[in-house]
Amino acid sequence: MPELEKLAKQYEGRVGFVAVSIAPERSRIRVAVEEMGLRTMPVAAAESEMLAPLELETVPATFLVSAEGVMVERYQGLVSNETLSRKLDGLLATARR
Repeated sequence: MPELEKLAKQYEGRVGFVAVSIAPERSRIRVAVEEMGLRTMPVAAAESEMLAPLELETVPATFLVSAEGVMVERYQGLVSNETLSRKLDGLLATARR
């Protein structure tokens, strides 16, 4: 997560980032956020009805969602910032056209 927060800072103002926790207890989320050293990226608690359509097979998972709310990419497991940067750059270039 700290690596993702670095990416969020790199794309600040162009791409929004939100971490979503599957832990049901908010106190556990606060502890995890503190332990991971997340400072600026917002963290939301997922409710079960939100998780079902995502069909999570593993965590972590990363989803890229367009400004229109359409999922454009899905990564199961860890994904590198380099991979995400390439995809985000391509999406941003397409959006500018």
